Amino acid sequence: MKIQKYISIALTGLALSLSNASFADVDTLAKNLKNNYPNLSAKVVGESPVDDIYEVQVAGNLVYTNEDARYFFVGNLVDFKNKTNVTEQRQQELSQIDISQLPLEDAIKNVNISIDGGSTAALVGHSGAGKSTIINLIPRFYDPGSGEIYIDGQNICTTTLSSLRKNISLVSQDII
Repeated sequence: MKIQKYISIALTGLALSLSNASFADVDTLAKNLKNNYPNLSAKVVGESPVDDIYEVQVAGNLVYTNEDARYFFVGNLVDFKNKTNVTEQRQQELSQIDISQLPLEDAIKNVNISIDGGSTAALVGHSGAGKSTIINLIPRFYDPGSGEIYIDGQNICTTTLSSLRKNISLVSQDII
C-alpha cells in the first residue's frame, strides 16, 4: 500500500514536471522570438505534431521552429500516412471565429427603415457596424433570418432575383 502510494505520487510529480516543461518550452520560444526578432509580429500557437517543433503565426501564416527560434520551416507540414495537410488544417482551426467572443451587445438586432420614393438616403456608422450587411439584404445577396423587406409594398422574397436586381442600382464601397 505504501509503495503504491509512493509510485502514484512519483508518477503525478513526473506528469506535473513534464507538463510544466512543455509550458516552459513555449515560454522560452516566446522570449526567444521577442529577443531574436523584436520587430516581428509573431504569436506562438502551440506544439506541432513533430517533437520539439512549435507552431508560430507570422503575418497570418503558420510557420514552424524550435524553442531557439533561429531557423524556421516555412511551408506545409504534411502527414503522408494519413494524406493530410496538417498546416492547412491548423490554419482553418486557428482562423475560426468564436462567436461567443464577439461583442454581440453592440450588434444590430432589429431594424425598421422607411425611405420615401425618389429621396436619397445614407447609412452611416463605424466600420463593422452592419451598413453593408443591411444594404446587401436589398438585392437579396442573402435573405434575412427573420422579418421581411418590402419595396413599394411588395415583399422582395416573393419577387424573382432577376426582376428585383434589374431594378436596383448599388454603388458599393468595395472595389471590384
